[in-house]
Amino acid sequence: ALGDAATQLQRRVDGAALQAWFDRLFLVMRTRSTGLDLRLNQMVGEFLTMVDHARFAHERFPEVLTAAMLAMRSDLGRRWSGVDLSVLTRISPSHLRRLFDKHLRTSPHQWLLRERLTHAQALIADSAMSLAEIAEICGFCDVYHFSREFKRSVGLPPATWRRSEQGAPFPVKIPAKITQPKR
Repeated sequence: ALGDAATQLQRRVDGAALQAWFDRLFLVMRTRSTGLDLRLNQMVGEFLTMVDHARFAHERFPEVLTAAMLAMRSDLGRRWSGVDLSVLTRISPSHLRRLFDKHLRTSPHQWLLRERLTHAQALIADSAMSLAEIAEICGFCDVYHFSREFKRSVGLPPATWRRSEQGAPFPVKIPAKITQPKR
Protein backbone atom coordinates (compact mmCIF):
# COMPACT_ATOMS: atom_id res chain seq x y z
CA ALA A 1 0.00 0.00 0.00
CA LEU A 2 2.82 2.41 0.86
CA GLY A 3 4.59 1.55 -2.39
CA ASP A 4 1.43 2.38 -4.36
CA ALA A 5 1.11 5.74 -2.61
CA ALA A 6 4.77 6.54 -3.33
CA THR A 7 4.32 5.62 -7.00
CA GLN A 8 1.22 7.83 -7.28
CA LEU A 9 3.08 10.68 -5.59
CA GLN A 10 5.99 10.27 -7.98
CA ARG A 11 3.60 10.49 -10.95
CA ARG A 12 1.92 13.66 -9.65
CA VAL A 13 4.93 15.60 -8.36
CA ASP A 14 7.56 16.88 -10.78
CA GLY A 15 10.40 14.36 -10.52
CA ALA A 16 13.15 16.98 -10.67
CA ALA A 17 11.51 19.04 -7.91
CA LEU A 18 11.09 15.95 -5.74
CA GLN A 19 14.72 14.92 -6.31
CA ALA A 20 15.94 18.45 -5.49
CA TRP A 21 13.88 18.44 -2.28
CA PHE A 22 15.38 15.12 -1.14
CA ASP A 23 18.89 16.35 -2.03
CA ARG A 24 18.33 19.42 0.18
CA LEU A 25 16.91 17.23 2.96
CA PHE A 26 19.96 14.95 2.98
CA LEU A 27 22.29 17.97 2.94
CA VAL A 28 20.49 19.49 5.94
CA MET A 29 20.65 16.18 7.79
CA ARG A 30 24.38 15.76 7.09
CA THR A 31 25.36 19.29 8.20
CA ARG A 32 23.35 19.18 11.46
CA SER A 33 23.82 22.91 11.99
CA THR A 34 22.07 25.05 14.60
CA GLY A 35 18.50 25.70 13.63
CA LEU A 36 18.08 22.09 12.46
CA ASP A 37 14.62 21.74 14.01
CA LEU A 38 13.35 24.90 12.33
CA ARG A 39 14.92 23.92 8.99
CA LEU A 40 13.35 20.45 9.12
CA ASN A 41 9.96 21.97 9.97
CA GLN A 42 10.32 24.31 6.99
CA MET A 43 11.28 21.41 4.73
CA VAL A 44 8.26 19.38 5.83
CA GLY A 45 6.13 22.43 5.01
CA GLU A 46 7.78 22.67 1.57
CA PHE A 47 7.13 18.97 0.97
CA LEU A 48 3.47 19.20 1.97
CA THR A 49 3.06 22.29 -0.20
CA MET A 50 4.65 20.45 -3.13
CA VAL A 51 2.29 17.50 -2.63
CA ASP A 52 -0.74 19.78 -2.27
CA HIS A 53 0.22 21.70 -5.41
CA ALA A 54 0.55 18.44 -7.30
CA ARG A 55 -2.71 17.14 -5.90
CA PHE A 56 -4.63 20.34 -6.55
CA ALA A 57 -2.70 21.63 -9.58
CA HIS A 58 -5.95 22.06 -11.47
CA GLU A 59 -7.62 23.82 -8.54
CA ARG A 60 -6.92 27.39 -7.46
CA PHE A 61 -8.00 28.81 -4.14
CA PRO A 62 -10.98 31.13 -4.37
CA GLU A 63 -9.96 34.78 -4.40
CA VAL A 64 -11.74 35.48 -1.11
CA LEU A 65 -9.81 32.70 0.62
CA THR A 66 -6.51 33.95 -0.78
CA ALA A 67 -7.38 37.51 0.28
CA ALA A 68 -8.15 36.37 3.83
CA MET A 69 -4.92 34.36 4.08
CA LEU A 70 -2.78 37.20 2.73
CA ALA A 71 -4.39 39.76 5.05
CA MET A 72 -3.91 37.60 8.14
CA ARG A 73 -0.36 36.66 7.18
CA SER A 74 0.56 40.32 6.62
CA ASP A 75 -0.67 41.35 10.10
CA LEU A 76 -0.13 38.40 12.46
CA GLY A 77 -0.27 40.66 15.52
CA ARG A 78 -3.82 41.77 14.82
CA ARG A 79 -6.73 40.26 16.72
CA TRP A 80 -8.59 38.92 13.69
CA SER A 81 -12.29 38.21 14.18
CA GLY A 82 -14.81 36.56 11.93
CA VAL A 83 -16.41 39.98 11.43
CA ASP A 84 -13.05 41.50 10.35
CA LEU A 85 -12.57 38.77 7.77
CA SER A 86 -16.20 39.01 6.67
CA VAL A 87 -15.82 42.75 6.00
CA LEU A 88 -12.55 42.11 4.15
CA THR A 89 -13.85 39.28 1.97
CA ARG A 90 -17.51 40.36 1.74
CA ILE A 91 -18.71 36.87 2.64
CA SER A 92 -20.18 35.56 5.87
CA PRO A 93 -17.92 34.15 8.58
CA SER A 94 -19.57 30.74 8.23
CA HIS A 95 -18.98 30.68 4.46
CA LEU A 96 -15.31 31.61 5.00
CA ARG A 97 -14.97 28.80 7.57
CA ARG A 98 -16.40 26.38 5.00
CA LEU A 99 -13.87 27.58 2.41
CA PHE A 100 -10.98 27.12 4.86
CA ASP A 101 -12.24 23.64 5.70
CA LYS A 102 -12.75 22.64 2.07
CA HIS A 103 -9.47 23.95 0.66
CA LEU A 104 -7.08 23.90 3.63
CA ARG A 105 -8.69 21.27 5.86
CA THR A 106 -8.53 23.56 8.90
CA SER A 107 -10.38 26.46 10.48
CA PRO A 108 -9.32 30.10 10.01
CA HIS A 109 -8.35 30.20 13.70
CA GLN A 110 -6.14 27.10 13.48
CA TRP A 111 -4.58 28.31 10.23
CA LEU A 112 -3.74 31.67 11.83
CA LEU A 113 -2.36 29.98 14.95
CA ARG A 114 -0.06 27.82 12.80
CA GLU A 115 1.13 30.90 10.87
CA ARG A 116 1.80 32.75 14.13
CA LEU A 117 3.75 29.85 15.61
CA THR A 118 5.80 29.41 12.43
CA HIS A 119 6.69 33.11 12.48
CA ALA A 120 7.46 32.89 16.20
CA GLN A 121 9.85 29.98 15.59
CA ALA A 122 11.74 32.03 13.01
CA LEU A 123 11.96 35.00 15.39
CA ILE A 124 13.11 32.83 18.29
CA ALA A 125 15.81 31.18 16.18
CA ASP A 126 17.03 34.30 14.36
CA SER A 127 16.70 37.15 16.85
CA ALA A 128 17.59 38.11 20.39
CA MET A 129 14.08 39.43 21.05
CA SER A 130 12.47 38.49 24.34
CA LEU A 131 9.71 35.90 24.31
CA ALA A 132 7.27 38.59 25.48
CA GLU A 133 8.14 40.74 22.46
CA ILE A 134 7.76 37.78 20.12
CA ALA A 135 4.42 36.89 21.70
CA GLU A 136 3.14 40.42 21.12
CA ILE A 137 4.40 40.63 17.52
CA CYS A 138 2.79 37.29 16.73
CA GLY A 139 -0.59 38.23 18.17
CA PHE A 140 -0.69 36.26 21.41
CA CYS A 141 -2.49 37.95 24.31
CA ASP A 142 0.46 37.33 26.66
CA VAL A 143 3.68 35.37 26.96
CA TYR A 144 1.97 32.62 28.98
CA HIS A 145 -0.59 31.91 26.27
CA PHE A 146 2.20 31.97 23.68
CA SER A 147 4.32 29.54 25.71
CA ARG A 148 1.38 27.16 26.17
CA GLU A 149 0.54 27.12 22.45
CA PHE A 150 4.20 26.86 21.44
CA LYS A 151 4.79 23.88 23.73
CA ARG A 152 1.58 22.22 22.53
CA SER A 153 2.70 22.60 18.90
CA VAL A 154 6.48 22.12 19.08
CA GLY A 155 6.77 19.89 22.13
CA LEU A 156 9.14 22.17 24.05
CA PRO A 157 8.72 25.50 25.83
CA PRO A 158 10.01 28.39 23.69
CA ALA A 159 13.01 29.15 25.94
CA THR A 160 14.15 25.52 25.86
CA TRP A 161 13.59 25.35 22.11
CA ARG A 162 15.67 28.54 21.65
CA ARG A 163 18.56 27.03 23.63
CA SER A 164 18.41 23.83 21.58
CA GLU A 165 18.43 25.83 18.33
CA GLN A 166 21.49 27.74 19.52
CA GLY A 167 23.29 24.48 20.24
CA ALA A 168 23.12 24.75 24.03
CA PRO A 169 22.58 21.49 25.90
CA PHE A 170 19.27 20.89 27.61
CA PRO A 171 19.42 21.57 31.34
CA VAL A 172 19.37 18.38 33.36
CA LYS A 173 18.03 18.54 36.89
CA ILE A 174 20.12 16.49 39.27
CA PRO A 175 18.67 15.88 42.70
CA ALA A 176 20.68 17.54 45.46
CA LYS A 177 20.58 14.45 47.63
CA ILE A 178 19.80 10.90 46.69
CA THR A 179 18.24 8.96 49.52
CA GLN A 180 17.86 5.24 49.87
CA PRO A 181 14.40 3.93 50.57
CA LYS A 182 13.83 2.92 54.19
CA ARG A 183 13.53 -0.75 54.92
